[in-house]
Amino acid sequence: MSKPKPICIVGIPGSGKTTLVREYQSIRSDVYCLTGSTVIAEVIKPLTLADYKTLPSDEKFHLHEKALTYLHNLYVQDLRLIVVDGHLSFQMENPDKFEEVFTESDNNLYGTLILFNPPASVIFERRLNDKNKLRCTLLDNIKKHAYFEANLARKMAKEHGFTLFEIETQNLEESLLKLDLAVNSILAPTSR
Repeated sequence: MSKPKPICIVGIPGSGKTTLVREYQSIRSDVYCLTGSTVIAEVIKPLTLADYKTLPSDEKFHLHEKALTYLHNLYVQDLRLIVVDGHLSFQMENPDKFEEVFTESDNNLYGTLILFNPPASVIFERRLNDKNKLRCTLLDNIKKHAYFEANLARKMAKEHGFTLFEIETQNLEESLLKLDLAVNSILAPTSR
């Protein structure tokens, strides 16, 4: 049986996806874990992530597609299952509006979505305590965005045939266990 397509861990900014991916890499060397930011940083060199955020939308789109090509090449070359964090949507300047950012190329690359969706109150606290990033800290807006992202994940799984797992706990150890169960269930058919 062929290697499973990459997994994308999705959720709103501040949900803890990057922490989850980094911690998971420390316990599973047989899985290639990457953060979306690391992949973007790799393909935009010599620009920085700060530079990237100031680029016009069409340039960001082009670089996003370049990042997906980079991931596809890793998928072809590396024997391990790839797990990367990302987003299905971003909050617009109007805090009640959200933009879908998952592209057709994303749909073609990934085979599984893992929705990381801890309680909005936890995301609120994480955003308040993160002094490195400016993010919306209005609890109602966080709830709306989390609701939008979750429904979008379910819709995309249905429309594009993704396997979908949902992790809704705030506890890192429990989240890692649920992520590991999901990864093992994906790898199980290929290990026979």
